[in-house]
Amino acid sequence: MRQIRGSREWESGEIAGAFLEVYGAERAGPLPISVQLERRMAGHPSQTRGTGGGEPFSLEWLLPDSDEPRSVSFTLDLRDVEPGEYNVRVSVGPPAAATTVTKVVRVVEPSG
Repeated sequence: MRQIRGSREWESGEIAGAFLEVYGAERAGPLPISVQLERRMAGHPSQTRGTGGGEPFSLEWLLPDSDEPRSVSFTLDLRDVEPGEYNVRVSVGPPAAATTVTKVVRVVEPSG
């Protein structure tokens, strides 16, 4: 990564890093994590479409079982992501009982 910053504005074409910590998860085996990046449609902030006009970008994995807080870092490859507003949705836990957080980010034209 060129730089670390606490911003919700990313440049198209960059690889953006993200970090999160999970506290208080019940110990019941591996912990499912999923991340989605969905483009917000103009005039319809609750409706989303995929980064290229198709399906949303998503990734999923399992964190090992642990009694300790868990840290997760991941990268999002924005090389094919057009400028605009996007929802980044992170879900932690099994689908029926997941805790989900959604943040709005802006992808902008590269500055250099």
